[in-house]
Amino acid sequence: MKHTAARLTAAVLLVGTMITTPAFALTGTVNDNGVRLREEASTSSTVLKSLSNGTKVEITETLTDWYKVSYNGKTGFIASDYVTIKDDSTYVQVADGPLNIREKPTTDSKKVGSLGNGKVVKILKLIEAKSDDEIAWYQTEEGYIAAEYVVPCDDPERKGSAAYVKVEEGPLNIRSEPDTKSEKVGTVAAGKIIEVNGMTDGWYKIGEGYISADYVVQSSADEAKAQEKKASESKPQGSSSSDSPLNRSSMTKYTQAAMQIAITTEILGEAVSISRPS
Repeated sequence: MKHTAARLTAAVLLVGTMITTPAFALTGTVNDNGVRLREEASTSSTVLKSLSNGTKVEITETLTDWYKVSYNGKTGFIASDYVTIKDDSTYVQVADGPLNIREKPTTDSKKVGSLGNGKVVKILKLIEAKSDDEIAWYQTEEGYIAAEYVVPCDDPERKGSAAYVKVEEGPLNIRSEPDTKSEKVGTVAAGKIIEVNGMTDGWYKIGEGYISADYVVQSSADEAKAQEKKASESKPQGSSSSDSPLNRSSMTKYTQAAMQIAITTEILGEAVSISRPS
């Protein structure tokens, strides 16, 4: 199993080059004046800039008591007590449930609950994977969930039994792995709404393989059902075999032949057995 995570920056999907540690950015707001952006996650580290109250920063990584942030092209660290995470860009939807909620961000931690497929939850923090052998976790109000089983959600009120996306540019290649160099196993037409089962390194996992998140937008179960209904209604209605043009033509020829034979037998006064052509 690939232990990678969804990436979200203000609910905009990003696709990156091959990386092993997922990137995830939340919008944060500095909540005090004179807050120092430092070169390292240490109070003794070099100060890169002093930020004023209300300054917006992008949080790209969470550490113990620190946030790694990006601001005006600079990357540095701010003590987490001085940053408030913006609430409207921190929602995800469970794409492969039921998903366990853990007491701590480890797979062997106590299970404290679960989330059903399609459930939308608010994210408080990201705990990034530090190596290929680890997985990334999201901290929720109830506990921790594995990041690889959820997808970004821009609508906190969304309800549904599954997560869906709509292909904006197609045909979109389906790959055997989340990599443009992997085998192409199919395509999805533009406009098609499909169910997704997870997200990894900027790729959505679907039934047949993986599709790039760069060419899709979020959709819903209701839109998927509407599309399926429309496709079903547009199919031509089948006709019975007795009404087919070929069958009507055969019957007409048979009737004409039978009438001709009947007239001939009446004139000749002979008994003729008429057989329907096979």
